[in-house]
Amino acid sequence: MSEKKEPEGPLPIPQEPVPTSTADKIRNAVALGFCGIGGVAVAVWLILQSTEVLQSANWPKTEGVMESSTARQKQLSGNRWSWVAEVKYSYTVDGNTYTGTRYNTHNDVLAGEAEANTIATQTHRKGSKVQVTYDPKNPGQSFLDGKITINSWAQLGIGIVAGIGGLAALVFLVLGFLPAKKNVASSTSSA
Repeated sequence: MSEKKEPEGPLPIPQEPVPTSTADKIRNAVALGFCGIGGVAVAVWLILQSTEVLQSANWPKTEGVMESSTARQKQLSGNRWSWVAEVKYSYTVDGNTYTGTRYNTHNDVLAGEAEANTIATQTHRKGSKVQVTYDPKNPGQSFLDGKITINSWAQLGIGIVAGIGGLAALVFLVLGFLPAKKNVASSTSSA
């Protein structure tokens, strides 16, 4: 015959869920609301920026003339510095002359010092001819370097993830305020 073993240590005590105060519910709702709206806003912004980059692959090009170009280091955030291009060029579309100041679709950030030196001293000197990529719907919107990089795809991916997270937060917010369904089976068996 086998002996019954006594459990070691204290037995777990079943606990009722701790009631949440109205102030806690409101605080949680506000936090979820901010996260949801913030996530969706960041998603919209990132997706709009990355779609411009991806659409620009099909934009037409025209010849332009460099009016000025420099490259300098710029503090992006905290201790992070990067090389940026500062350019000014003119170009003509359908008989209208435009002036552009964007080098690329990545906030004019360059790959490094070597690219900065090449732009400032060789490829984009004052008076040199350049290829200008412009938006056919808004010819005043243009840039010189239309390369699509991994950053363009990463920005799109982060935007999608932020949007999903924001929408999930909003769904949890709405579900948290729906009345809880009572379990009919458990309430009838305890009677």
